[in-house]
Amino acid sequence: MKNKFKKIIHIIQYIIIFILIFLIAYVAYQKFILKKTNISFFNHNFFIILSGSMEPTIKTQDLIVTSPKDSYSTGDIIAFNEGNHVTVHRIESVITDNNTTSYITKGDNNNAIDVGTLSHDNIIGAYKFTIPMLGSIFIFFFTNPIFLAIFVASLILIYAIVKLIRNRK
Repeated sequence: MKNKFKKIIHIIQYIIIFILIFLIAYVAYQKFILKKTNISFFNHNFFIILSGSMEPTIKTQDLIVTSPKDSYSTGDIIAFNEGNHVTVHRIESVITDNNTTSYITKGDNNNAIDVGTLSHDNIIGAYKFTIPMLGSIFIFFFTNPIFLAIFVASLILIYAIVKLIRNRK
């Protein structure tokens, strides 16, 4: 019984290590090779909040997850393209005119609404959930690619050492 339990634990460890290495490689590929501003995975987009415009709802350096919707309404928190960067704000009002819908947005912590209106095409997705402070870890690794490489190499080395130790037993 103990042997089966140990084998199950080992399999779970291998799966976790494989998933971590895959995710890190996938994110690095999108960030460094494809030069994407946002990381997407299974129709979900991941963003790191860099300003306090949505506090206290969403804090600086939180990682948020969004996904596209067919329609958006007042009160939805959305991620949208604004020039060369992505902004995450709340929809203050929806304007429908001649079968065209546009949106007025505002950060929860801002005093004024955003300048101009958004079309549906500018919206990347609606807010789903937050992973607090995870963004700070990503910021550290992706502003220092050497540390990312060291981290991935360390995971592979730990995996290899564990495998060698098990083979000796």
